[in-house]
Amino acid sequence: MNKKLILPTILLPLLAACSGAPPEDMGAAVETEDYERGPNNGRMLRGGDFAIELAIVEAGVPPEFRAWATVGGQAVDPRDVNLNVTLTRLGNRIDEHEFRAQGDFLRGSSLVYEPHSFAVSVDAVHDRRSYRWDYDSFEGRTRIGPEMAEAFGLGTETAGPAVIEESVTLYGRIVPNTDRVRAVSAR
Repeated sequence: MNKKLILPTILLPLLAACSGAPPEDMGAAVETEDYERGPNNGRMLRGGDFAIELAIVEAGVPPEFRAWATVGGQAVDPRDVNLNVTLTRLGNRIDEHEFRAQGDFLRGSSLVYEPHSFAVSVDAVHDRRSYRWDYDSFEGRTRIGPEMAEAFGLGTETAGPAVIEESVTLYGRIVPNTDRVRAVSAR
């Protein structure tokens, strides 16, 4: 292993934890959960009296979107709502999720793959009125300030084509497996 890579990896978290600087100075988490939550623990999206509660459900099922619609605090028949969610992930990869009514909620048509870190666009139509919400849901992302990056020699470069070679020094002899060797000769 390369000692130059191990040392900053170990020292960076230790020094950050021991410093007296507030977290904002060290690279704060991108998102704080300062949004309204609904009764199903999802994010509340409001437009006038109309509201959508959007949640990623993972308990007992693969991760999927579920949504509950209300008007004036009263549940709306999910068949009366047309809902689409677009996720834009790192690298501008886009995941589209259409919703279908299932019981008293709307269920996303596809799985929400990890990482759950993306920009979200929600489009809803109810009673011939269109609604749109956009928000960021960045899970596990952090920011490292320029001073911190410089102090630890961290940097980025554009990746390009390269050959990666790995070599390992081994001791001993390399010999063929005698159980798998056959003698072949001409007649």
